[in-house]
Amino acid sequence: MNTARGAVAREYALQLEALACKHRHFGVTLNDDSASEPLTSATVTSAVRRVLRPIVSQARFCRVYNLKRGQKHHPDETRRFVGLYVKRRRGGLIVDLSAPGVLDDDAFWVWAAGRGADAVIGVLLQEIDAPQLFAATWDPNVWMNMGGFVAPAAIRFAREATQDAKIVCFVPKQTAYTVGVEVFAAADVLTTLAEAAVRHAKFTTRYLYNYGRIWVAAFDQQEAWDWLSELEKAPDIARFILETFASTEGEIEDARVDGRALAAAEVVAALGGRPHAELPEAVANWVAGQAALSPEVVGQAQQAVARVARRSLVPQRWLAEETRDEWRKSLVQLQSRLAGEPRARPSAPSVAASEGGSGLAGT
Repeated sequence: MNTARGAVAREYALQLEALACKHRHFGVTLNDDSASEPLTSATVTSAVRRVLRPIVSQARFCRVYNLKRGQKHHPDETRRFVGLYVKRRRGGLIVDLSAPGVLDDDAFWVWAAGRGADAVIGVLLQEIDAPQLFAATWDPNVWMNMGGFVAPAAIRFAREATQDAKIVCFVPKQTAYTVGVEVFAAADVLTTLAEAAVRHAKFTTRYLYNYGRIWVAAFDQQEAWDWLSELEKAPDIARFILETFASTEGEIEDARVDGRALAAAEVVAALGGRPHAELPEAVANWVAGQAALSPEVVGQAQQAVARVARRSLVPQRWLAEETRDEWRKSLVQLQSRLAGEPRARPSAPSVAASEGGSGLAGT
């Protein structure tokens, strides 16, 4: 796990900055989730102590949203904290940052970090030590599906508060595997903070990948890169790809299956000389060393994409409303490329489609 370096880091920083400015936020993970193990209370507490408490110590305000989550899942904690630290004020709920013990109460900040509520923590820009802050984090990213994890009212308030360029808002969030924090700020401030995040944060993944257009471009997904690593090792490329498409049959509600199938379909389209306009260079180089696959494989790719488009729960569960049409259009475009006549590709050898290739996982 290393921080990003060199030209790759600069390219990733530019992507992150552009997406962050477009969507008015970016995020970092507060725990190393490379083992893909569910969060434990000890992991969350450690993350809160390392990253969130230093932020809180500089906070000028903290608003709280979505108490229903805590009332439903953690009622005893919620009853204790509401009244002790959380106060009702005109305009909503606030955390009384002057209350005795509040800044050092790990249990409260774990609760406020997405366990029992959604907090929006406001800090003056001049009081943020960005290198120190991001050195304790992982994987800078942009999630457009953040509304699935954080109350929309909290997101709106963070965006409104940061119209003042002097203010940066931090919004903690939790999933089953990660605890993270979203950073909201004015556009020029976000550019500076995003660059600092890429420079100082650690990366748990082998490839720098972009969450910003989640489920819109197949290779923005880590599942795609994992699948490609398996493809390189497969003794029979065509059979491995067909097995991937077959996994989408039946009543499947697994986003990982969809991600692998879309990656496979993009590879098939690229092998037919009709690649995605933003096909990663590593994938393009690998494709150039392979032969096109049979019409049977192309047909199975079209059927798999159609199944994903028809029954996938991705748009409802994972996408912000404004990106759902983009996701659907991307699948239509993929189907169009699969249906087109094969085109010649440079450096494509005349070898059997079932022979394995090399050079993808090692890039």
